[in-house]
Amino acid sequence: MVRSRLFNSRSASSRRSIGVAKRSRQDRSDCRLSTRSYDGKVLARQSGLLGALAGKLRLDPNESLALSDSRHPITDVGLGKIIERALKDAANPRIRSTFARAETLDGTPSYKFEFAGTGNEAVGGLETARRAFIWIDRELKLPVKVELYDAANMLLERHRFKQVSINQKLSDKTFTL
Repeated sequence: MVRSRLFNSRSASSRRSIGVAKRSRQDRSDCRLSTRSYDGKVLARQSGLLGALAGKLRLDPNESLALSDSRHPITDVGLGKIIERALKDAANPRIRSTFARAETLDGTPSYKFEFAGTGNEAVGGLETARRAFIWIDRELKLPVKVELYDAANMLLERHRFKQVSINQKLSDKTFTL
């Protein structure tokens, strides 16, 4: 399982800094991506003794080592990418988007939307996905859960965002390994 968090903050020099932290439970690795330039690479570090000995690695986010525990490069994760994909799908005439119903998700009022591709149209930015459900927190107006299904209605991915806080002040240290 991979956990990812999206950060949005202002640094001491008032530059806007957006980043993603991704941690894998299987291999206890840690990865950071920031708007700061790393020549198109992400910085990754293995935890523990191996990480201390090997140090930081600069990886292309699309290479096999960086994708070893995920279908998506770290550059394609987070709330922003989910919103981009949902807007793209909603504008696509080959994808039907409908309001499914109002629901309570973990005690939080939310709206559930369904996106269904017609024919062989992919949804949610995943080539094999044909149907997606997105839950939008009524108060935050942000996605809090996403599920993607294939043509046989098998669950391909589930993303859940809990305890979402916006406009948090985070230091640059958050984005360093």
